Amino acid sequence: MDTGEKTLTYTNAGHNAGILLRNDGSLERLEPADAVLGPFRSWNYTEAKIELCSGDRLLLFTDGVTELRNAAADEFGEDRLIELLIQNRELEAEQLRDRIVQAVVDFSGGEFQDDATLLVLRA
Repeated sequence: MDTGEKTLTYTNAGHNAGILLRNDGSLERLEPADAVLGPFRSWNYTEAKIELCSGDRLLLFTDGVTELRNAAADEFGEDRLIELLIQNRELEAEQLRDRIVQAVVDFSGGEFQDDATLLVLRA
């Protein structure tokens, strides 16, 4: 019997921990985060696994999204990002990505201080 579960195997080389919004509304972070990729030639990265269920939303992003500042020097922040994810969880992955990108652009007035990468997946 297919339960709709899929296993995601991942590692984190120094970026923000991914945010997993479960279909039931609970949140999980994709921990742990290891050292930044590149400077340490013999670093052994930690591999982790997580089960993804149908309807889960996975958000992967760089600090250029969360550390973005507006004209008042306020940071966009992870709390605002999580709130957007929760409020718009019924959207398809592409629509959710577009909603978040628009919120980031509106917040910053379109002025990015760093590269910003965002990936939204729906299980």
